Amino acid sequence: KIRFFVGYSGWDAGQLEDEIKNHVWAVTPCQDPDDIFAPGDTSLWYKVVRSMGPAYRNWQLHPVNPQLN
Repeated sequence: KIRFFVGYSGWDAGQLEDEIKNHVWAVTPCQDPDDIFAPGDTSLWYKVVRSMGPAYRNWQLHPVNPQLN
């Protein structure tokens, strides 16, 4: 089993660390390693965001396709 995330991401040296430090990214530990192989639907996103607590609740309210917002 394998999960692919399609797209491109790239950072200069130290850029990602700076972005994490400046809260551009939310980083959370993996609660359940089996999630890596879960079906490729949106349930993983909601499960992880819920596990991050109420401060991230609004993240669950975003549209599936932000371009349709």
